Amino acid sequence: MPSSNSNQETMKFSEKFFHWMGYYVKPVILPIMLAVIPTLYHYSNNVAKLTAASLYRMLVFNAIVAIIVYVLCLIFSRFQPYRSAIASSIFLVFFNIYGLLYRYLLHLDVIQIKHYTLLPLTIVVAIYAMVLLTCWKDSVLEKVWGNLFLIVSVLVLFNLISIVPAELKKSKRDMATQSLVVQQQVSADQKSPDIYYIVLDEFEGLQGMRDYWKYQGVDEFANFLKNRDFFIAEASHAAKPDTLYEMASRLNYEEYPKDEEDLQIYFDAIANNRVMRYLKSRGYTTVVFDETKLGYPSAKSIQADYLYEYGSPSIPQGQAGKYALYFDEFGELIVDNTMIYAVSQEYKSNNPMIINHTNMISFMIDKIVYQDVPSPKFVYVHLLLPHPPFFYNENGELVESNHFVDWNYYIDNYKFSIKVAEKMVNEILQNADPKNPPVIILQSDHGARNTLINGEKSRILRNYPEDLKTLILYALYLPRYDYAGLPQNINPTNTFPIIFNHLFDAGIPLLK
Repeated sequence: MPSSNSNQETMKFSEKFFHWMGYYVKPVILPIMLAVIPTLYHYSNNVAKLTAASLYRMLVFNAIVAIIVYVLCLIFSRFQPYRSAIASSIFLVFFNIYGLLYRYLLHLDVIQIKHYTLLPLTIVVAIYAMVLLTCWKDSVLEKVWGNLFLIVSVLVLFNLISIVPAELKKSKRDMATQSLVVQQQVSADQKSPDIYYIVLDEFEGLQGMRDYWKYQGVDEFANFLKNRDFFIAEASHAAKPDTLYEMASRLNYEEYPKDEEDLQIYFDAIANNRVMRYLKSRGYTTVVFDETKLGYPSAKSIQADYLYEYGSPSIPQGQAGKYALYFDEFGELIVDNTMIYAVSQEYKSNNPMIINHTNMISFMIDKIVYQDVPSPKFVYVHLLLPHPPFFYNENGELVESNHFVDWNYYIDNYKFSIKVAEKMVNEILQNADPKNPPVIILQSDHGARNTLINGEKSRILRNYPEDLKTLILYALYLPRYDYAGLPQNINPTNTFPIIFNHLFDAGIPLLK
């Protein structure tokens, strides 16, 4: 049996350990909470679009940074915890506003701003503030810590009040979606044609490229389509320059309220849309290639027989290489405001997001026909091209990261998008059954929106007409249909009613 002395020693050790934990661990809570506030703030403002995984990843990152700074302050302060906690909190304030300060000074354009001068200066000022404000007595610092802790706690709770209910709501909707009964597929009518719906995100209408961009190459693209018997509506406009609104409307052939702010309504409408339900009832197999989760990570997966999404493990991945830093789009939003912004070239150029996007484009081109699936099939492709970031030149080669957020480089991505579209159309037609030709819809959700993007190099276009933001690409290949009755300003929401009425005599009324 252990001696009483041994038990006493164990108890004393435990008491010392917990006392040590309380003495050194409690103060670090302040800098950790302070470090996570920017992440919580930005996530609360974008909670409908993002997933909790993005939040957790950045919270862990914030906590690690705070702990490292706290430990360094502990070492330099000779292990004075409250002094170190306040000093590290001061440094974290400077750490988290550096990117904002840099871009603000760059925008003022009063003096030349470079990272190699501003970053050391910011660090020196931060250290001076740390030394200046921590020269007080320990008793005073402990009271300051308590007051700061109260303020920071209120800020954290304020953001959580917005985040937690939204996450619970998303969780309930996901459970409801999973519980939906999948509609039973009937025997396929082999005479029904394959239908391909290809959406190029943010692809401006052809006339806008002629008028504003002075790019006459669209005439060659138009001739390419017309020579293959496509109908092109040059004056077709989206009702709203918003992806979710447009895709929900077109895939359900109904117009939603334009002022709807609940993104989950759009997510639900797209995931379980009327077009695919109708085609499933007629024996179609549904295949989806969807990149929208790159922009809307929290969007629900579309209910399809075969689903390939951005970043899907079923998509062959190229060589991602070694990455100094990796952040998703939300992560970049956060770190672009910190001192890490000084090395933004590393995490913007060397980012798996680019690799996944490039792989998705190649995979779509290669698999668009999807010959493993028997006809009839409905293939839906939503490609984030030429949507920003503007990664490519007209040949599909990666450009410098400084161009990713510059709208002057939209034109190169547009030219590359044309080449991608032509490859997909050729692939479909070359593999088609001439006795039962397919239907092909080639559209954009909206035009080039020309909005500022996060980043110091973000540039928008001058004198850009507002109406071009809704001018879309509209091309339709519908064999044995008289195009003469289709107007040049056709409403894209009427696309599937026109097709279904022609193919199946569905009798769906058209919207005005």
